[in-house]
Amino acid sequence: MIEEKFKKNGLSLRFKILLIIIPILVISLIVSNQIAYWFFYKAIENNGNEFTLYKSDQLEKYIIGQWQILDENQFLEEEIYIQASIQSISLYMMDLIHSDDEIILFFDNKYNLLFSSSDLDLQPEESTALNRATDAGKSQWIDLSLQGEQWIGRTFSFPSMEWQFFILERKSAFYTEIGKLATIENWLIFIIICMASIIVSLFLRTLLNPLERITKGIQSIARTRNFEEKVSVEYSDEIGLLAYEFNNMTSSLNHMYKRLQLVIQAEEDSKHEVILREFEALNTLSLAAEYRDPETRAHTVRVAEMAALFSRLLGHDEETQSLYLQVSALHDLGKLAIPDNILLKPGALSVEEFDVIKTHTVSGYNILKDCSSKFLVKGAEIALYHHEKYDGSGYPEGLIGEEIPISGRIICVIDVFDALTSKRSYKEAWPIHKAVSLLIQEKGKHFDPQLIDLFLSHQDSFVEILKTHQD
Repeated sequence: MIEEKFKKNGLSLRFKILLIIIPILVISLIVSNQIAYWFFYKAIENNGNEFTLYKSDQLEKYIIGQWQILDENQFLEEEIYIQASIQSISLYMMDLIHSDDEIILFFDNKYNLLFSSSDLDLQPEESTALNRATDAGKSQWIDLSLQGEQWIGRTFSFPSMEWQFFILERKSAFYTEIGKLATIENWLIFIIICMASIIVSLFLRTLLNPLERITKGIQSIARTRNFEEKVSVEYSDEIGLLAYEFNNMTSSLNHMYKRLQLVIQAEEDSKHEVILREFEALNTLSLAAEYRDPETRAHTVRVAEMAALFSRLLGHDEETQSLYLQVSALHDLGKLAIPDNILLKPGALSVEEFDVIKTHTVSGYNILKDCSSKFLVKGAEIALYHHEKYDGSGYPEGLIGEEIPISGRIICVIDVFDALTSKRSYKEAWPIHKAVSLLIQEKGKHFDPQLIDLFLSHQDSFVEILKTHQD
């Protein structure tokens, strides 16, 4: 039952270790993945930044070259040459475009769009926002929104002509590679976690199997009491040492268990011998009482049998029932102290003679009171109280109700019933129905009402004992 309780309410050691290791592994991989992702992000961002910077440098050099041509030929005041230069710059910018996700924008000093590498339809407010987002004369990295899309890139100015240039790339395209790398890495993490879980499970199986065998060995010993069972030692490590020590422990326990069995057997034999001696003493005492009054032999046997029956009906254990069976015969032991001329008198007793007869309760108690045997202690109790009455009119102490020990109340009912239905030198035996009527009449007065009810509900069993041991 204990094993089932642990299996039902607890987690196995293997599962607990997995609960510790697997989350740590998962968290470690996720953290390392995030760190790697951040480095990938920064690396790609730096590469993109450097590539865009390279394009802007090349474009800026080309623009400077065009401006120098106009300046050297003194064409800076000629609009036609300026337009030709703008056209040349535009063609060069088109050569710098390698995908549909890239655009180059070219604004004049009045925020007018002079060139766009795509058919991007910029609104005036977007053009104004673009120019205001830059610092004249400075090249810088920008991140902005145009027509509902996010763009990143670089902007620079050409102060001599007050021109502004934007080299941009769609942000979604820029980070596409990062997304691919992240997907691949996530799959790798998943595969690593699965493989690690399998490896850890196999490792735990190798590690814990010897412990499980030791556990099963302990359970088997607890179940079969066979301390000769051993656990195989497979490893020369701490687990192997544990198994080795476990085998040594079971060997020691086996030796101790066998010695303990011998001690227990010797104690049982001694106890059995003591009980036999006590039974012999009880039998001797009852025989001594019978030698004084041979008519009481069958009476004591019947009282003992009925007392054991009462004990069983009251729900007492077998040991208590046996106790009543053995000691109830001593209830009249005190009659050994009564003179023969009174004890064996064939006729009715005088008041003085009856007072002497009543002393047999105290005499029986005095004979047994100093004994240590549980049988004789109970016998002393029965001898003293079996003539007490439920209403307090009995002797020797005049106890009332449940002040009288249950053993005294039981023997009181049985003693009177058997005495009434038995023949004595001074009277004839009563019919059973007449004796039962008296018990009912004295219910709550002489006798315990609950015991009378119990007697009446099992009257046939008591009568059977009466008839079986009549002689």
